[in-house]
This record gives sequence, C-alpha cells and structure tokens, in this order.
Amino acid sequence: MKTQTIKYSNTLFDISKEYNQLQRITPQLESIKTLYKSESSFRLLLESKQIKLDIKKQIIANVLESYEDLVKEFLYILLDNKLTNQLVSIINRFFSLANKDLDNTKIEIITAQNLTKELLESLERKLNCEIQLTINPNIIGGIQLRQGNKIFDNSIVYQLNQLKNTLYNL
Repeated sequence: MKTQTIKYSNTLFDISKEYNQLQRITPQLESIKTLYKSESSFRLLLESKQIKLDIKKQIIANVLESYEDLVKEFLYILLDNKLTNQLVSIINRFFSLANKDLDNTKIEIITAQNLTKELLESLERKLNCEIQLTINPNIIGGIQLRQGNKIFDNSIVYQLNQLKNTLYNL
C-alpha cells in the first residue's frame, strides 16, 4: 500500500509541475482532504460499493466543477483503482513534495530599510522566484536571505556578533 501512495503522489506532483499547476491544485487538494476527513457523505460517495463508478464520477464532476481537470482526473483514477481509502495519505505525501518545491521558489529578503519596487521586480525576474521583503531595523544594515531552511546572513548585527565572538576567544 505504501508503494502505491508514493507512486500516485509522485505522479500527481510530476504532472502538476510539468503543466505549471502546482500552485493552483495545492489549495484544491487541501479542500478535498478536509472534505474527506470532515464529511462522511463525501467519504461514503468515494468508498461505497452501492454507487456505480460512472455515477460517482458524474457527481464529482458536478460538485467539483470549478476545480482543475487534473484534480478531478486524479480522483477518477483513485476511484478506478479502488484507492480512495488512501486519498489522505496520497495528498499528504503530495503536499510534502509540493512544499519542498515551492520553498525553493521563494526567497525572503530581510533588510533594515525598504527596497525599491523596481529592484525587487528585477531580482524576481533574474532569480526566477517569488521574493518576500521583510523590514527589520534590528539588523542595522546589510541583508539576510532565507530560502526554505537555508539562511545567508550578511547583516551588520551578524558581523558584529562574529567580531565579538572572535575578540572574546582571544
């Protein structure tokens, strides 16, 4: 069962990435996960053997009309392969993959003073990522960059602390 979860989540992630739908389908999958966990009628629809497969698909198409086709197809495939009981674990694994990927496309810039809008837009184009600017006057000057769990710190506060530690160890 675990290998199926990995296979389906990896495939969904790869396809969503290939067609640039990762950011669009992630919140939709979150709502499906919430719906599955909180609404017994939705779980019953997906897992019932009394309802014919094509009727299930038609209900899903009507209820999730505004959702991306990729999300609906994903649900249809799970229905076809009788894997709806693994829906939550597949979506959770997909989120794990998506969060790693989305973290790599976001950079937080922390400065003591505001940067111009033109500079930020230029950086976004050159780095091909989304930039979030945070103003923190406590760093005095310089810059801190954060991408995922990686931090580059070239702030004056950091440099002063390094100098203090060096002098303390002398």
